[in-house]
Amino acid sequence: MAEDVESADLSGVAGTPTFCVNGRLYQGPYDLSGLAAAVQGARDRAALTTA
Repeated sequence: MAEDVESADLSGVAGTPTFCVNGRLYQGPYDLSGLAAAVQGARDRAALTTA
């Protein structure tokens, strides 16, 4: 359990729920449109790196 707390601290997690989108800590609103925009942004960044 101490390892979990240390990992959360190192990742910037301060509570639950906490979302990460493609390895990035999500700090926007916890609603469908906010999370969908974060996922779309991650998809767009991924497409730029593979193009």
